[in-house]
Amino acid sequence: MASFMTILQTLTVLFLTSLVSSTLLDKSLSPGSTLHTRLSYQKASASTSSKPTSNLSAVNPPPGYRINLVFDSAHALSPIGVYNIALDTIYRLSLHPWAGIIEGSVSFSLSEYAEKVLFSPTTTPGRPYSQELQTGYAILALYAGIVTMTPPSRNLFFELKIDVSMENVPVGSCKIYSSPNHPQLLNTTTVNKNNSTTPTLPDTATSKPAAADNHLITDYTTSTTTITDPEDPRYRLTLTYAGNRIQSKDIFLASIDAVAAAARYNPGRACERLTGATVTHDSVVVTVAALRRRPGTRAKDAWKLTYGYASRAMVMVCAAMQREMRWGDAGLRLEYEGVRVGEGLVGVRIGGVGVEEGDEEA
Repeated sequence: MASFMTILQTLTVLFLTSLVSSTLLDKSLSPGSTLHTRLSYQKASASTSSKPTSNLSAVNPPPGYRINLVFDSAHALSPIGVYNIALDTIYRLSLHPWAGIIEGSVSFSLSEYAEKVLFSPTTTPGRPYSQELQTGYAILALYAGIVTMTPPSRNLFFELKIDVSMENVPVGSCKIYSSPNHPQLLNTTTVNKNNSTTPTLPDTATSKPAAADNHLITDYTTSTTTITDPEDPRYRLTLTYAGNRIQSKDIFLASIDAVAAAARYNPGRACERLTGATVTHDSVVVTVAALRRRPGTRAKDAWKLTYGYASRAMVMVCAAMQREMRWGDAGLRLEYEGVRVGEGLVGVRIGGVGVEEGDEEA
């Protein structure tokens, strides 16, 4: 069955093809210049099952769904800010119905970063339901924007406006931009020889956090980190690092992919497994799964892993690694009220070969 990533791989191929044919992109964007790219989704050939399986069914954008991306190089963005606000925004949207309507402009922001996301629907009285700005359309647009910003050979971390249309009818837009008065606006930018700002992202670091975090407990002697969900203190995630470094952008992209895929389903629906991956041959994978127990053992009846909590785990993985400034492969342990309820990992899938999973718990 086609995966969610298959569609984004198709999208990325379409975008990279446009890069080859564009003379503008043969060199860096000059300050103040804009880049226009139009993308359309191709409907996946495999049908989508009405029930989620152990691997997520393909998310098929409806026929006629198109987006137009416009980058403005006069306004550079912080990559770490972009990844954080994108992950948080898609997670927040995933708590609402996929086919729900976004009524009126809605913005998302994080106090730590200058980057923001703004969705603005185009309202026309009497238009068909399919031509309203639906939650799913917004998620697909934002996800496509993030993937487009970070192809293998290009850095496009600039202000971005994504116009969304259905059957050539505008339904709304998504804008990724920065607040000009935010104190963190220029903290992750450097100045190049042409005096234009070029965003940079610290991929790996070994230093401890600058300030203590009430939700993060780190044991530097055993290479484990435990983070408590600030929105539900009963939910905890423990990472055990294996020692191999992975670029932060790849862990963010894999986590964003997983949350975008999970958004198709009700956040309260039981989730057997949730996996996200980057669009590369040797892709980075982040996966969480409900704990599998051997026959004869009792599972905790009061709580089960849901798509909402699985998505939340993806957010917590990035939060823990970022606060510790340590990005790499790791085993994951999910606990609720002190009882182990799930497991997972962060790792590299080489040449399409799946990573091995941990042992079942007795």
